[in-house]
Amino acid sequence: MIPFDLLPIVLIDRVTAADLDAWLRLSGRLHPVFVHFPLAFVVLAAGLELVHLARRGAGVAPGVRVLLVTAAIGAAAAVGSGWMNARYEWNDADAAWRDAGRPDGPAAADAEHLQLHRYVSIGVAAGLVLVSVGAVATGGSRVGGVRTATRLGLVGVLAASAWTGHLGGELVRGRGYVLDALPAAPEPTDAQDAAPSRGGGAVPESAPAEGSAPVASVAVPAPAAGLASLESRVLAIMETHCRDCHGPERQKAGLQLIPLASAFVWEPAFWPVTPGDADASVVVDRIELPEGDRRRMPPDGPGLTADEIATVRAWIDAGALVDGRRPATG
Repeated sequence: MIPFDLLPIVLIDRVTAADLDAWLRLSGRLHPVFVHFPLAFVVLAAGLELVHLARRGAGVAPGVRVLLVTAAIGAAAAVGSGWMNARYEWNDADAAWRDAGRPDGPAAADAEHLQLHRYVSIGVAAGLVLVSVGAVATGGSRVGGVRTATRLGLVGVLAASAWTGHLGGELVRGRGYVLDALPAAPEPTDAQDAAPSRGGGAVPESAPAEGSAPVASVAVPAPAAGLASLESRVLAIMETHCRDCHGPERQKAGLQLIPLASAFVWEPAFWPVTPGDADASVVVDRIELPEGDRRRMPPDGPGLTADEIATVRAWIDAGALVDGRRPATG
């Protein structure tokens, strides 16, 4: 069934009603479309030129010249759309934080990450223009110096493209997203060689930082009104600490926690919260990690207070009620 918003008449109405800001925002949201083609063309150009080099061909391969020129044009479009995307979406995040009375704005580390992604991407686009000019200037001749510089530039652009792609992926999926697929290295302590895991081994547990205060305990409130109050307090904690990375607009690592019901949409084995068992819950594992651990949630700032962690634990141990109901496990 075609979504109502995509019906021809409705779509025409939306297009005709759009102003310049709307079109610029749309161009920003097309960034993933624009960015993948230049990356693919750079990889293909490097592979073809490597074959051309192995065959001792003259100049730069004709196909490589076409790919590089096309990639340079696509990179310019990718940079422009990416800049628009950051401008509008980041401004939206700033406004949301200000509306919530938080003067610090989005995480400073993410802002620095975004700036690095921007500047490396601009460097890649500029490098592609120079490399494509060098490839065209070399043509099919054996101009050694220009051809060598073009090939070296292509290698550099390929490496920088991989790096900026990695930075962009981390902005969407979270810091360390790629390497998080590998098991974490054990962290020996004085008492043991490696910390055991909780929750069926889904998330390795880290030993508490030396001198850190123990997590405070909170008694589970009385049934009915007390549990509803506990649920609302947990939602407020999630809104404060988790919305930027795991809310409706953005889900790092594919995890959504707001609204609370979104944490229970898959099979129970994949839930980040185990109703009735805080110790087995991935969310608890992550929020209790010491500051500086790259797996800690949230990744920046002081993290949850002891009372906030205790409130989350109490809510989970009481059944992780959502709208007064315990999530069904089967």
